[in-house]
Amino acid sequence: MFSSSLKNRPGFCRGRFFDPPLLASFKRTQYNIEMEYEEIIKKLESLKNPKNIAGMARFGIRIGALNTNQSQFSGANSGKVRGASERIDTKGIVSDEQRRRLPEFARPKGSQKMVDSCVAPPRRINLDASSRRRVLKSSNFLASKLASGSYSEPCTKVFGIPIPELRKIAKQIGKNHGLALKLWDSRIHEARILAGYIEEPEKITEKQFEKWVKDFDSWDVVDQVCSSCLDKTKFIIDKIFELSKRKEEFTKRTAFTLICCLTVHDKKMTDKEFLKFFPLIKKASTDERNFVKKAVNWALRQIGKRNKKLNVQAIKLALRLRSGQAKSEKWIGGNALRELTSKKVLNRIKHLSG
Repeated sequence: MFSSSLKNRPGFCRGRFFDPPLLASFKRTQYNIEMEYEEIIKKLESLKNPKNIAGMARFGIRIGALNTNQSQFSGANSGKVRGASERIDTKGIVSDEQRRRLPEFARPKGSQKMVDSCVAPPRRINLDASSRRRVLKSSNFLASKLASGSYSEPCTKVFGIPIPELRKIAKQIGKNHGLALKLWDSRIHEARILAGYIEEPEKITEKQFEKWVKDFDSWDVVDQVCSSCLDKTKFIIDKIFELSKRKEEFTKRTAFTLICCLTVHDKKMTDKEFLKFFPLIKKASTDERNFVKKAVNWALRQIGKRNKKLNVQAIKLALRLRSGQAKSEKWIGGNALRELTSKKVLNRIKHLSG
């Protein structure tokens, strides 16, 4: 993974630097970080997988750019937009509702019936006049978005590298705050996840926390970075209450993802502290946005699986939500209720003290 010149340096072993007395001066300097950064980026580029990029897009992961000449769909379901030219960049993310309203895609011969097969709404489309009219006519949704310019430029590039591969690379590198900052600024999707893995939580400042949260543009980056480092910061509780009040979709998701992480990682938190999150869940349950409501649902389920006492309280909240007025509120309550009252969960928490 790393260059031979770096490997031959004294004190280097699997991406780590030893600091014995004779090598005390050979700590990770800015120069060494630059060298490691370049090697890591080369490694990530070598693992790039276009097929995985298409699969990630179908799960709502924001992609930087994907040309129709590459595979847009998983398996044999690859095709092109009807009426579009060869050069189309598909960018961004879509919800399930938006995906169903996008232009119909051509079905490859011999393939299975395609259901919700579009990976993302086109952002920039290079079409001739007649083709453009056909595309706009085929979807009022797409036409309105193109006219309003409401799609923003994606922040990161995506290589389609599986999480297990990134964990292996992180294990080789070891913890390094400086390198994590450098990887985050690379504007590469997988590099940002990797930055979360190698970051040192005790060195994260509020300024860095805010910067990373502001840069979130995909649910998987939110979940991975929160669970690997952000949930271990000393100001996490205050940040949860603060982030839950913000409007940005991924910023708001961050608050409830952090709650989920605390239910698993923080064994010292009391039930009383978790019950303070219930008003946040209740308030955010009316948010219809896909990545917010799923995080709210996740937080409620995780709290309810911590012990018997919290399970009872979570079920009560789920019942109130299920009888609510908003569609998302009913979904969150019903979905959480099914899991929290299941035999599997009840048997698991039966012998836990609460």
